[in-house]
Amino acid sequence: MIESQILSNGRYAIVYDAHETIGEFGDFKATAIGSSIIRDAVDGLCISQNMDSKTGAGIFNLGISGGNPYTEMIQTQAVINSKADLVLLELGPNNLWQFYDSQSLDDYIEFRFSINSITMDHDDVGSWTELIRERDMPYVALTDIQKMRMNKIYSIESVESTFEEISSGLPEIDFTRSGVPGIGDDDWLEYLMTPTYKPPNFELKSSHEVRTYFEENMPKLANGSIYNPKSEGTLNHNSYEYILRELTKNGIEVLLIGIPHHPLVYQYLSENQLDEYNLTFAKYLEYDGVYGMNMFWEEWPEWMFRDRNHLGLHGREYACERIAEAIDSINYNQSEAFFVQPTVELFLEQKSQCDGSGLTWNVISENTIIPAKEYSFCSMAKDQRLPHKWEKGVTDAGIRLSPDIGLSPRNVVDGPMVGYNVTIEKPGWYFFWFETRGESDSDDTFAVTFERPNLPETSFSIISSFPQGDGEWIWTNESSMAPLKMWVQDSWDITIKIWMQEDGVELRRILISNEPSFIPTEEVVG
Repeated sequence: MIESQILSNGRYAIVYDAHETIGEFGDFKATAIGSSIIRDAVDGLCISQNMDSKTGAGIFNLGISGGNPYTEMIQTQAVINSKADLVLLELGPNNLWQFYDSQSLDDYIEFRFSINSITMDHDDVGSWTELIRERDMPYVALTDIQKMRMNKIYSIESVESTFEEISSGLPEIDFTRSGVPGIGDDDWLEYLMTPTYKPPNFELKSSHEVRTYFEENMPKLANGSIYNPKSEGTLNHNSYEYILRELTKNGIEVLLIGIPHHPLVYQYLSENQLDEYNLTFAKYLEYDGVYGMNMFWEEWPEWMFRDRNHLGLHGREYACERIAEAIDSINYNQSEAFFVQPTVELFLEQKSQCDGSGLTWNVISENTIIPAKEYSFCSMAKDQRLPHKWEKGVTDAGIRLSPDIGLSPRNVVDGPMVGYNVTIEKPGWYFFWFETRGESDSDDTFAVTFERPNLPETSFSIISSFPQGDGEWIWTNESSMAPLKMWVQDSWDITIKIWMQEDGVELRRILISNEPSFIPTEEVVG
C-alpha cells in the first residue's frame, strides 16, 4: 500500500510492514503504541542513544493520530509475532472514554479497520476479533476475497479525501498530508523510530494568544469525553485488558505511559474529575509484567508543548530522558511497578546551568580579538517559552543561539545572554566589531549592551549580518549601529553583554579597536 501510494499520509498503512521490519531487528526492541500524543512524545533514536542497559536497542514509534485502544488492539498479534521485548503503551484520560454515537467516529473506525485489514497477514489475526462490535465486523477483512473487495473500496482516488473528511469531525485527529519513506529505503528504519513531527505551534505564539486559545476552548473540552474518563466497562477498557493479557502471556513486558498536557489545561479540571483515570492506571499495574510511568500529573513548562496535548521538540527531549531511564530500570530489574523518576525541576536545573570561562580580556593593543566561545559568564532564558541557549560546538569556532525554531524573547532581557569582562587600559574612543553569520533575515540579529563604571547600562544596540553576509561570516559594518563605539574616560573595567534577539544567529569573534578608520577584513585579521 505504501509503495502504490494509496495514502499520501502513508503512516496509516505502515502498521504491519513496520511490525515485520521490527521482527527482523536483531537487538532489544520496544514498540510505542497509541495516539498522536505518544507519537509526538517518543523519539526512538534519542531514547536508544540515552539508554545504558542495551546498546543498539531499537525503540520504534507506531503512535498514530486518532488511535484509541479499540483501533490499536488489532495489531496485538502482530506485536507478538515481531517478538518485541517491550511495548510502550499510551494510557491517558483521553483513552478511557465511553463510545458514543458519532458518524465521524464510526467512519474513523471503518477507515482504520479497513486499511489495517488490507495490509495484515493471516497470522496477524488473533482473538481480538471476539471484541469487535458487530457493526464494525464488515470492515475487518479476514479472507483474501474480503481483502480484494476492500482494496477496491479504498482506491487511490478516494482514501485521502475520505480520511480528511473523517478527521474534520474528530478534534483529536490532526490530519496532515505527508508521505513516509518507502519500505526498505535508507531512511525507513529511522522513520519507524523517529517519525516526522509537526512544526512548532504554541511555541511561536504570544502568551496572550495561547491563553486566549484555552479560554475559548477548554471550558467545552473539560466537559467532554477527553477529560471525563471511565474506570471500567468500555470498549477501550476491554481493549486495554486484551492487549495487556495477550502481551504479558507471550512474555512481552509493557510500560504504561501517561503523557502530561499543557500546564494551562489543569486549571479547567475540577477536583477528582480524573479519579477514574487514576483508578484505571493503578488497576492495570496489577498485571504481572506491566510497569507504569504516569507523568500526566506533572507540570511541564509551557515551552515543552506544541499545543494543548502534544509535546513539542523540547518536551520530546525531556520525555526521551525519562523513558530511557524507565526502560533501563526495567532491564536492570531495579524498578517498582510504578516509576518515580527525577522531577522536571531537576531536569530544568541541569539544563539551566550556564558556566563561562571567567576570563577578563585586557585591551592594550590597537586591535584586540575575543573568541566568542570564551565568554566570561552567561545566563539562561527567563522567558519560559524559550528553550534557547548560546551553544558551542555547533558551528566552526563560534557560538550559536540554538535551537533555530523561529522564536524571539518577549523582552530582550528575558532571553539567554553571554557576557565578556574587558579591561581597557587607555582612555579614548573604542570601536566594537562583531563577526557574525545568519542564513536569513530571521536568524541574523542579536542585541548588545555595555556596563560601564559609575554609569547606567547602555540601551540595546541591534546588530544584524544579513543580507550583507548572505549566510557567510562577516564583520558587520553596514548596520546603522556598526561598529558600536564608546568613549572611555580612564582605565575602565567594562562588560559586554550579548542578548538573544533572533534564534539561529551565530557569533565567532569580537574585535575591539581604537582606530576610527579601521575596518576588519579577512585579509587583515584572518
